Amino acid sequence: MASQALQAHNDARAKAPGGARPSLQWDNGLANDAQNYANQLARLGKMEHSKDRNGQGENLYASTGTPSFADAAKSWIDEGPLYKGEKIGQIANFGAVGHYTQCVWPETTKLGMGIAKGSNGWTYIVGRYSPAGNMSGQSAWRPGPSGPSNSNNNNNNNNGGNNNNNAPKKGGFYLVNGYKNGQGRSGIAWYNSLGGNDGKQPDKYMDIKKDGLLTWEGTSVDATFGDGTRIVSKVNSNDQVQKAQLFTKVGEATVSGRKIDVKKDKIRTLYMNDGWDFKCIYWAD
Repeated sequence: MASQALQAHNDARAKAPGGARPSLQWDNGLANDAQNYANQLARLGKMEHSKDRNGQGENLYASTGTPSFADAAKSWIDEGPLYKGEKIGQIANFGAVGHYTQCVWPETTKLGMGIAKGSNGWTYIVGRYSPAGNMSGQSAWRPGPSGPSNSNNNNNNNNGGNNNNNAPKKGGFYLVNGYKNGQGRSGIAWYNSLGGNDGKQPDKYMDIKKDGLLTWEGTSVDATFGDGTRIVSKVNSNDQVQKAQLFTKVGEATVSGRKIDVKKDKIRTLYMNDGWDFKCIYWAD
């Protein structure tokens, strides 16, 4: 199982533009750390990035099925077509490409993975990388070192995977659909800093529809959080949305009077809470 995931990483690295980069090697120490954290996620029943990774990069994956390391690797690498070589910190929706950029990061040379199943039925997979990738101000499409990595990246800047603290610091929201045991709900997840929020709990959340999924397309939403923040949002009709490219404007919103664009997102798990899998549908900043 590990060999297939490792090969998938190295195939992606070989295809990545920007010049040659070293193949990743499996590292048992990283695998042990990844396994320990996967066990922790399974116990907690939620997906969030580790706050103490000892300078390691990190990618996360969760599924209600029976996923393998290779399935997780494929999910991360499949983000590749959305990445155009931008520098980290200058990507509008880093959460949609940050797994891929860590997978192909030029200075990264080692990989380890862990897997654990929680009592909630979810299986959690953790990938750990060394040296960590996703350094602010750098592109993932650069030549790598010809020998062992001599990267002097500051561990304080390690954003590993999609938990990028150097993403643009600007508040905004996601329109999300939640799923749990055949149930559905729709709401607004607000983040004080929009970008790199995959696996991170929102700073505030409000249900728009508690007893089923809302059809966001063509629907006007007017909601006010407890702190007085008022969001008025409308997504275009479904026909218009279907024709739109990812991350392009598909609607308009105001946040306490400030006008912003609503954009089409890559549908994926944004975060999990109390057994609910919240998937982002649209985002606005």
